[in-house]
Amino acid sequence: MNGMQILEGGIEIVLSLVTGFLVFFFSLKIFMLLTKNLDEQKELKKKNAAVAVVLLAFILALVIMVNKSVEPAMTTLTTLFANENPAGGEVVVDILRIIVIYAASGAVALLLLWIGISVYTGLTARIDEMAELKKSNLAVGILFATFIFSAGYICMGPLSTLLAAFVPQPTPGNAEVVDKFISNPDALIQGLIELPLAFIGAIFVYFLGVRLSDLMTGTINETAELKKNNVASAIYTASSLFSLMYLVNEATLKPLYETLDHLVAYSPASGAVEIAARGDFFLTIALIPVFFIVAGAVALLLTRAAQAVFMFLTRDMDEMKEVKKNNAAIALILAALTVSIVILVAHGVGVVAHGVLPGLRSPEAGGLKLPPLPKMK
Repeated sequence: MNGMQILEGGIEIVLSLVTGFLVFFFSLKIFMLLTKNLDEQKELKKKNAAVAVVLLAFILALVIMVNKSVEPAMTTLTTLFANENPAGGEVVVDILRIIVIYAASGAVALLLLWIGISVYTGLTARIDEMAELKKSNLAVGILFATFIFSAGYICMGPLSTLLAAFVPQPTPGNAEVVDKFISNPDALIQGLIELPLAFIGAIFVYFLGVRLSDLMTGTINETAELKKNNVASAIYTASSLFSLMYLVNEATLKPLYETLDHLVAYSPASGAVEIAARGDFFLTIALIPVFFIVAGAVALLLTRAAQAVFMFLTRDMDEMKEVKKNNAAIALILAALTVSIVILVAHGVGVVAHGVLPGLRSPEAGGLKLPPLPKMK
């Protein structure tokens, strides 16, 4: 029996439970602040499912992002427990690390979701989401909720990278690394690069996904159907949106993160951030919007081809007409087909993306050096 492992597991369970309760409580309060024109408690008492769906997505998005703080916090505790005689200062610093990790994850998650909701409601001028939610418009709620959850899903990876900057790196014989509060500057720099990419990608991909859905449905006017509370149309559009978000995250953003991780690195000798190959770095940045558009085109072509085959095999039924008639059963089948196809091809598209990205070169290939990071001990 491993007593230390049992202790660590017990602490992790307690931390996770406390985190869950805090996130749930504060997410309700913060969501109410973000939607001042909406009285959530009153709407929930009225059995307003549209408000419940959006609130559920907001809570889940916060949870999956803040959950990324549990592993770094436990790694910090494990490192502390591994030290037989930790100094009082080390214990205080590690406790501060854990507090910073949790606070940073919650603050960043809330900031990203707040900006995302503000941008979403600002750019969808043809629909007043808050007014539609008050009317218990479930179709609008489903699409709004899909965006919130997808944004959290895309941003949770970069947030995890950012939090890794505060995890102690107990390299044998290298006390300098262990003593620094920001113990992994590479992770800090990479996270600060990845987070804006993920957030911009979420916004860009949402509107690209809606446009692609318009192209795929042809005769269906999504905006008009949403205002009519056509749940089937919302399910179909939401599946297209989430599929594209998934494809961009798994097959586009992750290869970009890996490439930038190799090109941008912290130099302990100079205390500066160095870009190894200037041409490759700027080429990679320039490829980002291209990758998003190509991913959208790939998703459109593959899902349309799959749906064409499905519709050919079910010639006695016009699926698009059924969706327009608010047939949620047909919409769910089409949604399952769309999501399944994209999940299956995501790895292959990612391999292609890796092949397109510039090869990694040595620092002598013409690099840049950014100002040194501030020393934090």
